[in-house]
Amino acid sequence: MERCFMLSFYLARDHRLHHKYSETDADPHNISRGIFFTHIGWTMIKEHPQVTEKEKTIDFSDLHNDPVVAFQHKYFRIFDLILYHAMPILIPYYLWLPSLYMCVCVNYLRFVISYNTSSLGNSVAHTWTRKPYQKDIGPSDVTWLSLLIVGEGWHNFHHVFPWDYRSTDIGLYVCNLATAFIDLMAKIGWAYDLKTVPDQVIRRRAARTGDGSHPHAPLSAMIMEETEVERKNSLTTDFNENQTTIDKLDVGDIEPAPWGWGDKDIPKEDVDETIVIHGKAD
Repeated sequence: MERCFMLSFYLARDHRLHHKYSETDADPHNISRGIFFTHIGWTMIKEHPQVTEKEKTIDFSDLHNDPVVAFQHKYFRIFDLILYHAMPILIPYYLWLPSLYMCVCVNYLRFVISYNTSSLGNSVAHTWTRKPYQKDIGPSDVTWLSLLIVGEGWHNFHHVFPWDYRSTDIGLYVCNLATAFIDLMAKIGWAYDLKTVPDQVIRRRAARTGDGSHPHAPLSAMIMEETEVERKNSLTTDFNENQTTIDKLDVGDIEPAPWGWGDKDIPKEDVDETIVIHGKAD
């Protein structure tokens, strides 16, 4: 968090708005404003008025009541000075004896690299490739990007099931190091109450609204057990006719999507079907 100059509260705020009003003017990094804007331009200009307006609709009570978030929020400037500037520059300077100039350059090069790789999740993952779970939204699954940013390239899954801690149901740790780390923390008791969606539910959703690229697509079709007419309607619905094109999408054209667990807009059936593992009391 410190390495990207971001307070955890504001990072969570932007992320929840991004999920809730994805690809509209209320999305802080709206892809319809161009890939440069989504990648870095949104940090350089004043946010759209809709972002400020829709922020009022998001529940942040869990963040305000979290003592760790409150501590980081209160002392962010001190942490930033020590952890981002002083330690990464002074420790190698005194231990390895390179020039101070080299230490400064390497430290800020680290920031440039980390920021741009993580921002690919906003730009590239909203632009290209597969949409196995829901084909009429911008977020997509990009395998090579998941390798680069430790699992955050499974963006179509992440937007359809934002409360699933795994980021994907494929199950390959090599393409999902973030999930591997969370699983490790769960084993030693440092992570708990992990929410996950059953595979049958995921495959049913992939068959109903996906683009057919899910690796278990044939099995998903059998799980669905819908009539052929219902399947045809759900799989061939024209996004341009029903939700308008992405480049013209407005806040009023969409139903707000859930930003994650705890959002009141999560359908009750999704809440009921979600599995909680590594419970705190276990």
